[in-house]
Parts: sequence; structure tokens; C-alpha cells
Amino acid sequence: MKKLLQSLFVLLFVAFNAMAQDRTITGTVTSTEEGFPLPGVSVKLIGSQGVVATGGDGKYSIRITSTTTAIQFSYLGYVTKTVNITSSNVVNVGLATDSKTLSDVVVVAYGTQKKEAITGSVSNLTAKDLETRTVTNVAAALQGSAPGISVGASNGQPGSTPTIRIRGFGSFSASNAPLYVVDGSVYDGSIGDINQNDIESISVLKDASSSALYGSRGANGVVIITTKRGKSSQPTINANVVQGFSERGIPEYDRVNAYEYYPLVWQGIKNNLMYNASPALSEAAASTRASADVFTNLVYNPFNVPGGQIVGTDGKINPNASLLYDNFDWYDAIKKTRKKNRCQLKLFWKN
Repeated sequence: MKKLLQSLFVLLFVAFNAMAQDRTITGTVTSTEEGFPLPGVSVKLIGSQGVVATGGDGKYSIRITSTTTAIQFSYLGYVTKTVNITSSNVVNVGLATDSKTLSDVVVVAYGTQKKEAITGSVSNLTAKDLETRTVTNVAAALQGSAPGISVGASNGQPGSTPTIRIRGFGSFSASNAPLYVVDGSVYDGSIGDINQNDIESISVLKDASSSALYGSRGANGVVIITTKRGKSSQPTINANVVQGFSERGIPEYDRVNAYEYYPLVWQGIKNNLMYNASPALSEAAASTRASADVFTNLVYNPFNVPGGQIVGTDGKINPNASLLYDNFDWYDAIKKTRKKNRCQLKLFWKN
């Protein structure tokens, strides 16, 4: 009987200790950088079964047992953290941003998804990629960035936007331009108005599976632009100087000067009077008429002799004629090589 009572006492003692070790842990999960609460953080027990998620205010409450050794906190885009169990019933945790995993996340219409979960075709350009391209328009930066993206040259007007075609033409009469989404909102303005230096990344959704979330407006593809935002860090100054030049792609044709041009016009007037006029004039009459009409046809007289005496009846320039200007080659002033300089001074925060 005595042994039976001792065994019963031991069982009751063990059960009491086990019940005493079962307790509730509460706390709040926040971001270490911004300090705001994180909703939806997974709180998992290690050593026993049990998983809960934080509420909209970042708070949680979970029941632990005697076999629980630690609690694991995990959240998309943040570093997973494990906290060992102590005697305290309040465990507040701060999660740090995991910058190494940001490239594995794709922004979609209503949230984010991992790259392995996206079956469609997605092309991405980062701010570092844009810095290596000397372009004056964001649309031009997409040229050659990925297969299936065609960027047509603009009409040359300053500020004009090149045409973008993703996977070719989708309609004969309707618009073939892609849908532009800037910071989560549909952008109907000119894409050339967006400063290239303000862009953090550009994502191009090229097929139906990736652009289906945008409905019929995404039928021609979707260009998602995310702009930069301020960060708390030390200020730095970065200067970028770009220089270029423009010139003719092919050599200029040989041209006649003023002394050669007027006799050629005289010859054309003479031949017209001899062969096309009705009645046709003789060669002598046509020569005299051509000398008198050459100035009338050309209107402007750059020589120091009267208009009717510029070209003689023999078809040669008057030996006494000289130009009123030292340099009559006005085209020489516009065909010189011109240089283009651009200096950018950027002030940004660098971690």
C-alpha cells in the first residue's frame, strides 16, 4: 500500500510540473529599420507543434509546452529570426530587411510573388543597368534589354517618345502601345516625362499569363516602373558628365559655286528657247534672251554688275563680276561638327 501511494505521488508530481511548464507567450513583431509593426508574420514553435500569425498590429499570442525549445519568426523579405525560450512570458522581436532576397520577388498587380511561382516571361532593368546606358528617354533604355521588345525611333522632336512594341503588333486599328504602371498606378502621360535618374527598376511583362491581372489594358504587355525613395544614410554627391558629337554620315556631294551656277542656268534657258519654245528661237536670239533673263529667273543678284550683264551671250560669266560677299558658302556654317555636353549633378543617400 505504501509503495502504491509513493508511485501515485510521483505521477501527480510529474503531471503537475508538466502543467506548470505549459504557458502562453505574447509579444510584438516590428521592423528594425522603420519600427512599424509587421502583420502576418509566421510564429512557429521549435520542439513542438504550433504556428500562429501576427495580427494587424504586429502582436501575437502562442501556447508553448515543456518540449518547446525556441520560437521562429519568419516573414517575406525579412531575415528569419529564432529566439530561445526563457522564463519571460513576453518576447518582442525586431526583424531586419533581407536585401539579398529582394531580387527573388516579382511585383504583380495585387502584391508580390516569388520568381519560381511566375510562369510568364518577365524582364527587369535595375537602376544600375540604367546608369550604364547613355539615353535621354526611359523608353530608349528598353532597346535590346530583352527578346520580344521592339523600340522604334522617334521623329526627332525633342521630348518625343519612341514607340514600344512587346511581342509585335496586337491590333490593326486599336492602340498597340503597352500599359505603363508607375508605382502601382496606371500612367497615361508621356513616358519621356519621367526622369531616368528617378527610376529604381523597370519590369516588362511580355505574355498573357504575366499581364492577365491587368485585364484587357495589359493585352499589349505591361511596363512596370518603380521610382526611388529616400533612405536614411549619409549624403553623397555624384557628378556625371556625358559628351558626344554629331556629323554627316556620308560625304557631301560636289557642288557648283556662284560663278559656275549662273552660266548653267543661262544654258538651260537658252536650250529651252531653242527647242521647247513656240516659236523656237535661233541660237543667237536665244543667247541674247538668256543673258537678259538669267537674273529674272534667279531673282537674286550677288554680283557687283547689273543683272542683265552677269552672263554674256557666249555663256560665260562676266569677267568684271565679283561677289559682294567674301564668303558665300553659307552651308559651310551648318555642316560643322557640333559637340553636345551634358553634366548631371545628383545628390542621393548612399548606405
